[in-house]
Amino acid sequence: MFVSNSNMKGLPLMKSVAIVDRLNCFVNSLPTKSYDRPAKKFVREFMAGMMISKSTVLTNIARSLSADNDDFKANYKRINRRLGEVDLTVAYEDQQRRAFEEISDDTVIAIDPGEITKPYSKTLECLAKVADGSDDHRIRPGYSLLGAVAVNPKRLDKTPQPLVLELYSSESGDFVSENTVIKDFISEIHARTKGKGIHVIDRGGDRGILLKHYFELNQKFVIRLKDRYLIGEDGLTIPVGKRRQLERKNLEYSASIQRVSDPHDRKRKAMNLRYDFEKVSVSSFKKENLNHECYLVTAWSESAMRPIELLTSVPVLNSDQALDIIINYLSRWSVEETYRFLKAACGLEEMRLFSFGKLRNLVRASFLTASLIARMSRCSSWQRLFCRTALRLKRAPDELYNWLYRSSDACSALLTKHLKLLLAANETIYHKRKLKTYFQPCLFPGEIGL
Repeated sequence: MFVSNSNMKGLPLMKSVAIVDRLNCFVNSLPTKSYDRPAKKFVREFMAGMMISKSTVLTNIARSLSADNDDFKANYKRINRRLGEVDLTVAYEDQQRRAFEEISDDTVIAIDPGEITKPYSKTLECLAKVADGSDDHRIRPGYSLLGAVAVNPKRLDKTPQPLVLELYSSESGDFVSENTVIKDFISEIHARTKGKGIHVIDRGGDRGILLKHYFELNQKFVIRLKDRYLIGEDGLTIPVGKRRQLERKNLEYSASIQRVSDPHDRKRKAMNLRYDFEKVSVSSFKKENLNHECYLVTAWSESAMRPIELLTSVPVLNSDQALDIIINYLSRWSVEETYRFLKAACGLEEMRLFSFGKLRNLVRASFLTASLIARMSRCSSWQRLFCRTALRLKRAPDELYNWLYRSSDACSALLTKHLKLLLAANETIYHKRKLKTYFQPCLFPGEIGL
């Protein structure tokens, strides 16, 4: 969240031109073996165009970088060609590496599938059928997404940091099944974090094949259950669906936590909970000699019609630990907010490219842009600059203004103001001059005060 104006007193004053220096530092940090000078020029222009236009449509990006019609035509042709030539995979993985290094044992890694719907498209490469989550899961043409973000609910700074964003299609040649894609996704995160963090997944993550995979990896998880069957310590089969008939008064513990309950006014309100926990084990893994013991946390808020059942491998020995599991699950909403930002403020769902390879490259460029904005949003001095810029733009008040959208609007305004300076950097030979930088020549250290 952004600090208030009263908390900004005494912070170092950051000049608006620093946004140009920050983007230049990010581009210069890309490995020279994979990105030569023309490739870095393309990355600089493309990311600046995305941040200014807040769109993934190539015509909008080219127009934001152009002074007249002739410049627009040349920019569009160059961007369209170079998007198919410059592979952003190395930059994407380098960005991930830096983000994964910050993961600690208590970090929540929120994992959630998403989708990009293209209801009026017919000829896009590898176009498949997806369930539109924003429209009652109706089946529409589109592409599937898998995303993960990191957030630590125990820290004062709860800004989610994008970790992974992958585009896939059931019509592509390398597709096997959705379960295989999700398993590979989980394995990659587990390997790159070295088992750190707590994976949190909503309903659908309780499939037997995914639960078994988590137990095999020995990865900590919190998964919301549907109607599954468990075995208690007494050996009796407990259908979870029947447990939902429990009344609130039968749950032993109570607590009140602060949550943003209304997405319109963004104000934090108290959520009163009744909850309980018990030790259980997954019945289908007992014969396979897997370490299948885990804990079931049942929570029921006053405004809910039904309780939630959370299965976790994190030890829950008292009511405080059970409440931590509930808070970790509620933090999963940060990945939904990231999807919303990518679609609303970055125009991810507006993609109009016929090549599936270019679409994947465009998704990675969106990931890089969102990660850069999120990183700057976590720094108090950047927050001060963004707040000043947002006030000049006369945007909505703080309670109606999400942190990431404020940052996006501010970056767009600042880059528009200093676009000539940014484009001039493309004509400069970097190894023959000394760049005047405000920060260390990298994206992360030195800016974030956690």
